Amino acid sequence: MNKYAVISLVSITGLALSACVANEPTTSTDSTTHEAIAVEIKDDSCDVELSEVASGQLKFRLSNAGTVRNEFEILAEDQLRIVGERENLGPGTTTDYTLVLQPGTYYTACKKNMVGQLVDVREFTVTQGEEIQVSSDTQELIDAAITNYTAYVRDQAGQLLAATQDFAAVYKAGDATAARQSYAPARMFYERIEPTAEAFGDIDPALDEREADYQESAETDQREWTG
Repeated sequence: MNKYAVISLVSITGLALSACVANEPTTSTDSTTHEAIAVEIKDDSCDVELSEVASGQLKFRLSNAGTVRNEFEILAEDQLRIVGERENLGPGTTTDYTLVLQPGTYYTACKKNMVGQLVDVREFTVTQGEEIQVSSDTQELIDAAITNYTAYVRDQAGQLLAATQDFAAVYKAGDATAARQSYAPARMFYERIEPTAEAFGDIDPALDEREADYQESAETDQREWTG
């Protein structure tokens, strides 16, 4: 881990706490049901069967026809924020991935070996689907889930901050042994709330950079230790 990642790890806590707030309750939602959308994944392509669907619950049938592990991602219109993802798709495997998408413009892509640049980024349009009323009981469950998850993220973010400060102190002091011992426990708290970090554009790639990502980057600084 480099000095920039240390600073970023501390700063993510404030962002997570400020953004993890409950959405306003809604009285309707899109519930159009679709047949599974076929996605053929290869090492150099990410072929999504459809480019436009109605909003609601979407099921993607992911088939990895490549030679290595892969990852399927759905990005927001800014092509930075990850709306949904399915990781660890082994060669020769097929699995279903289901999520709910509201009307809007999205992008689909894959990530070979789950590191590096996105492969075969394609526009994916979601139009307005059929609307149904949400019962008060269902809305109560949604509100409770939001409240509970917000509390969980706040707790994990607080522990992330404390653990990262401990790690940063020994790292800056030049104690490589202590830094290695404290790095994994600090990272654990981040991994637990990574989906929240992914809502902040390119923050997650900056924080969760792998050695392979660094080797492909244009940075010129020399990193003596990568964790």
